[in-house]
Amino acid sequence: MSKQQQNMQKLAYKIKSCSSEEQTHRVSELLMQSPQSKGWQSSRFCDYPQEIVLQFHSPVRVRQIQFLSHQYKIASRIEIFVYMPDQNTPFINTEFKYKKLGYLSLDSNEKTGFKSRELKSVYVDSPALYLKLSFHKNHNNKYNTFNQIGVIALSCFGDDLTNMKQNIEPVKEFYNQIQYQTQFDHVTLDRLRTLEMAKERAVKNDDFDEAQRLKEAIDKLKAIGIQLRQLNERKQIATENEDYDAAKIIKAEIDRLRNAVAPEYLIQKPQPLQYNSNIPYNSNQFQPLMQDPIIPSNQPDMWSSKPVSKPSNNNFKAENDEYGNQLNKIEEAPLVEQETTEMARQHRSSVQQPQYEESKQDKIQKQKFEEQFMFNNRTNQGSNHDEMQLPAMKNKQNKKPWELDDAYANGQAPESVQQNSVGETEQLSGAAKQQAEPLIPVIGDECAAKIFSKSWQIREEGLKWLEAEAQNPRSINGSDPQALFTAVIGVCSATIADKVAQVSQASMNLLQALCNSRSAKPTSVKGETGSYVDNCIGLLMEQAGHHVPKVREQAEQALFALGSVPIIGNQTIVQSLSKGSGLKPKMQSSIKHIVARLNILQQFSKRFSIGKKDVPLAPVMEYAAKQMVHANNEVRTSAINLITEAYNQVGEGQIEPYIANLPEQQRDILSEAFSQNGGGGGKNSSPQKQEKKTVVTTNIQHQGARHDDKGPNKKGKQPSANDKSPSQKDSKKQNNSSKMQASDVMEVCEFCHVHNPTFADKKDLDIHLWRECPMLLLCPHCAQVVEVSAYNQHLLEECKKAMKFRQCPRCKEAISVTEYNDHVKEKSCLPHKSPSVANRCPLCHQDIEQGPEGWRKHLVVQGCPNNERSTG
Repeated sequence: MSKQQQNMQKLAYKIKSCSSEEQTHRVSELLMQSPQSKGWQSSRFCDYPQEIVLQFHSPVRVRQIQFLSHQYKIASRIEIFVYMPDQNTPFINTEFKYKKLGYLSLDSNEKTGFKSRELKSVYVDSPALYLKLSFHKNHNNKYNTFNQIGVIALSCFGDDLTNMKQNIEPVKEFYNQIQYQTQFDHVTLDRLRTLEMAKERAVKNDDFDEAQRLKEAIDKLKAIGIQLRQLNERKQIATENEDYDAAKIIKAEIDRLRNAVAPEYLIQKPQPLQYNSNIPYNSNQFQPLMQDPIIPSNQPDMWSSKPVSKPSNNNFKAENDEYGNQLNKIEEAPLVEQETTEMARQHRSSVQQPQYEESKQDKIQKQKFEEQFMFNNRTNQGSNHDEMQLPAMKNKQNKKPWELDDAYANGQAPESVQQNSVGETEQLSGAAKQQAEPLIPVIGDECAAKIFSKSWQIREEGLKWLEAEAQNPRSINGSDPQALFTAVIGVCSATIADKVAQVSQASMNLLQALCNSRSAKPTSVKGETGSYVDNCIGLLMEQAGHHVPKVREQAEQALFALGSVPIIGNQTIVQSLSKGSGLKPKMQSSIKHIVARLNILQQFSKRFSIGKKDVPLAPVMEYAAKQMVHANNEVRTSAINLITEAYNQVGEGQIEPYIANLPEQQRDILSEAFSQNGGGGGKNSSPQKQEKKTVVTTNIQHQGARHDDKGPNKKGKQPSANDKSPSQKDSKKQNNSSKMQASDVMEVCEFCHVHNPTFADKKDLDIHLWRECPMLLLCPHCAQVVEVSAYNQHLLEECKKAMKFRQCPRCKEAISVTEYNDHVKEKSCLPHKSPSVANRCPLCHQDIEQGPEGWRKHLVVQGCPNNERSTG
């Protein structure tokens, strides 16, 4: 293989368009390659062929394309097209005349039982600025019931034509092929790349003993790479479940394994040459299922670029070429063979030190480092750099990094950190570089480096600078409003969920400025733009339940700002709030997030009138009615307020279908809220229904009057503020009747329907729910009170110990992971039946009658034998 092929780079691209996508598998997933990548899937029952158009950041010569197909959603054929603008004719986006290079066929995967994914590598040789992939009809199989196709990962390799014109030697990097990026986590990949570069330096310097040690470390790190990825996934699950003790133990095990096979002293500090925006490709890596090469036509390379001036030391800006693509420059710097102890400490520390301080320490520490380095080689143990004192940490010896993070998360940075200067912006690397690549052509290298910096102060500064630019573009590429909107909202999508409250607020301020900007008016929300918008909406709903009040307020304002963009609209925001689209499953069941969503929906209803185009009635009422039966009182109160707001605007006639199936107790509470509010003046409320309601209310008032004659006089009670009765006497009667009705409702448990006068006291009702109600139980794993009917779902999704349970494919019950294998092998459990046929009790594991009455009969009337609360 030629030297040119060995130095092929991984080409950065952005998604220009896509025919369709599944809500949970967006096309933007192809931009981020990791073991957790879900990949892209077409919509259900889509039309074929499906097309994806990629745009490279600058003109390139594509030499190889890699596809990692879904295991059973497989396209039968993929056609490849390229388009390269002619420099002699005006460039118009709509006039694309693609050239077909060829096609490749994919296997149906029946031989593997649809368990493995096919990796295809196809060789081409063609200049391109755009690459179009056309996916033909899927292979039919029993698993692909919706006739979809899916691609887990997509990579392109080749050369940057601009660099070739300037005779810039491409920089060699490692492990950028799909099989590595989907196998190892990014930390392991970064360490492997660093070890490979150190090995090459050792070979170049004829230090073959060191090269051999590094080679052994690389082999060992590869061997445990999959185990490290699995541990990282377990750590992420533990963190999401807030099981920080387990996460801490897993992290310690990860560090122990990494340092055991590749000690810190072997990791040389990355040089500036590593941070080139183009990701080189090592062609010596494994390439399974190689496709025959496609023979392209001899298309001449007519591309020419402007001369590139060498940037200054701290300047990351680059000249734009005639198509607005920014070019990344490489700053010349001599390679350093060994790092000093001070440099090693600063490379691992979260506190960034200026570059000139490192160079001063080189000469002072060189001899000590060499002695320690030789000692470590002899003992095969790395020195503990984490215990060494940093110059910037002299007065913070007792402050740990996680203690500083806690202070950041509360919305206020520690005072000592606030007093420090922002310092220099480090260059992008690893996952941050991949995330920033699609945005750089618009916002520039310098801004991207700030926004994705490790320092929260630099991130905040970059967001504030971009906020001013979004309103009046001067230093960024604002020639294309659609591209500007896509890039800036992509920045917001990456920073809204920042754990530092100041950065999160700055991101939401940027989003509001973008929505109000005249320079960034989008004309479409398809493809990449749509993915960013959906992600922003989901993150804003997440932030709406934040514990910091300012963050909550900013999230609400940002949602209204997004709704004000014509191409997005308030209807999109309302639909997302009602359905929880883009919100994590854990957040969908979180009480504070449910309350926040209900309150925001109520604000939308007040501002834009429910029942109209901006706020459709159906999704709002369906969500509110669902929350009326929630176990939490705060959630029920917010749902009542939202339904009452709808009642005031559209009347009882329109909301009746949505609340008709609610339990009688909830309907009584709503009736009380309606009468106290005095609304119901909507255009669709019928006089007949209002008259009927008045008759019922009058009858209840008479009963209340007779009841009052037997008790103490209640003249001191004040009537409702919204009472519109013609006389004061009738007003008092109605008020007493409403209070009596509310008292009767509170005396009945809404779950088991047991009537007890002591339930009028909320404390007694809470005690009943906590200890006695047979329809509920106390989860032994998280001490949360849950309904017996929802106990299996709770163990699998909501419980803090959810990671310790798995669902049996036969009975669909939650089984402990320690017993799961034996349980599945025995097949002694009852097969699952549809809820329309029977319910399955999670306590006695027997089938019972279907529907809510079936649960009440089993748990309250008959009494479940395994339920300690049952009285039957």
